[in-house]
Amino acid sequence: DGNKIKMHEGTFSSCDDSEYITLTTDNISMSSLLFELIPSVGSGPAGIKATIIITENETEFPFTITKYLRK
Repeated sequence: DGNKIKMHEGTFSSCDDSEYITLTTDNISMSSLLFELIPSVGSGPAGIKATIIITENETEFPFTITKYLRK
């Protein structure tokens, strides 16, 4: 199952496949997964930005999410 992208939410109790959600299917693929560290500036928090291209039936949908780390 090396061609599937899977996600796990919460804490890891095992590496059992049943604990993961498959994000890709025969009609949906993902590519260009990129993680970028956003350094803290002044008193602002550091963060992480994830960018990915989701393709459904040959139509590309770019997706970006940014999360800031709180102390």
